[in-house]
Amino acid sequence: GYAEYNTTIAKQRGNGNTSFQKQRYDNNWAKVDQHGNSNYAEQDQSSEANTVDGSNAYIMQRGRDNEAKQMQRGSNNYATALQQGNSNSSYEDQKSDAGGSSWNNSLVEQYGAWNTSCVYQEATGLGFNMSNVYQTSSNNNSFVDQYVNNGANINVVMQGLGWGSNNTSYVNQSAEGGLNGSLVVQGMGSDNESTVDQVANNMGGNGSAVMQMGNENQSGVSQNANGSFNLSAVGQIGGSNFSVVDQTANGGQNYSLVGQYGWDNLSCVTQNALEGFNASTVMQFGTDNESHVNQNAISTSNFSNVNQVGHANFSCVTQTGTTGSSF
Repeated sequence: GYAEYNTTIAKQRGNGNTSFQKQRYDNNWAKVDQHGNSNYAEQDQSSEANTVDGSNAYIMQRGRDNEAKQMQRGSNNYATALQQGNSNSSYEDQKSDAGGSSWNNSLVEQYGAWNTSCVYQEATGLGFNMSNVYQTSSNNNSFVDQYVNNGANINVVMQGLGWGSNNTSYVNQSAEGGLNGSLVVQGMGSDNESTVDQVANNMGGNGSAVMQMGNENQSGVSQNANGSFNLSAVGQIGGSNFSVVDQTANGGQNYSLVGQYGWDNLSCVTQNALEGFNASTVMQFGTDNESHVNQNAISTSNFSNVNQVGHANFSCVTQTGTTGSSF
């Protein structure tokens, strides 16, 4: 509909169905409910940037090889996609415009294997982006891309809770004068991968937490902050896991915490602070674990603490700066 306070509901049963919903102006609500295989649902909503409630979109699909697409523009957007089955895909594209309450909220739940979730969020004018992705089982992919101006990006990804292998999570967050926050949890399983890339400019800050349980998992965290701070925490439980943390702070501080419990684990931490401070703590419990810490602080100081408990472990710490402490 092309007016305010519209509601549309579509219910489809069977295979190969298509639903398309388009709404304009404020306080609109759309819902699609599909049961079957190879179905397609698309929702296109646009509201004014005038601080009122914008768009609400909901898609429910049961079956396999289904596709859900949600696009929202304006202010105060809410999108929910729920998929049950295998080989499903979900796409959320949200943009909140300046002049109103720039708020985007996305929730994706996928139950099954071989599913893909893609979320893009952009908020301007003291905006706020919130993304939640939940995927069960194995061989799932999650991609989250968030941009905010003078606001905050918040992301939560949970994959394979209980048991799941070969899951991949990629998070990209950019904040101009704001904050980035990311939490990734990958459950018991093997060969899971997590990548977090955060950039915060104009006194912005980054915060990331990654938890992986199982064997042969990989975690990569890259953080770049201008005039503020980077915070990173990585926890891995199992064997043959790999963690890489790379932090750069211009006029700010870097803080990194890595905890690995198991065997044949490898941790690599690199910190660069220009007129800032580096602090790294690595804890490894088990056998045949390896830790590398490289810190570079120009005209400031470094702090490194490595604790290894077990047999045949190796640690290497390199520090460059005015003062340095290593334990």
